[in-house]
Amino acid sequence: MKRTVISLTFLVCLLVSGCMGSGPSHDEIQIGTSENQEIGYIRNPGSRFPANQPLIVQVVTPMAKTVHNLELIIRQDDTRKIMMDEKWQESYGGGGRTFYQVGLGWPKGQYTLEFYRDNKLQTSAKLTLY
Repeated sequence: MKRTVISLTFLVCLLVSGCMGSGPSHDEIQIGTSENQEIGYIRNPGSRFPANQPLIVQVVTPMAKTVHNLELIIRQDDTRKIMMDEKWQESYGGGGRTFYQVGLGWPKGQYTLEFYRDNKLQTSAKLTLY
């Protein structure tokens, strides 16, 4: 009986650590219209959305070991106009952030999302509003 309990406890620990892990292994930008709040990811990620639909943008980052300055810039491609510029500080453990109501009132067109850590481009994504 004691052996079964220890084995079961070990199995549960493996499963939990495997599911929880240390988060993503790289920086990522996710764009969508709804999120799974239990696990913190966009349910319907994509890059093309109606112009009148409010969007959710998530910056997903690996677990941080030091403090960094982070920035998300969204530019309209044809004019290079900055539509959104958000800055925050990454703390120990994680620096991801979720932005709501993105794109409301923006004109149809192509946009580029750029994520920076300490002024160095980490990743980018394209967005089309139609």
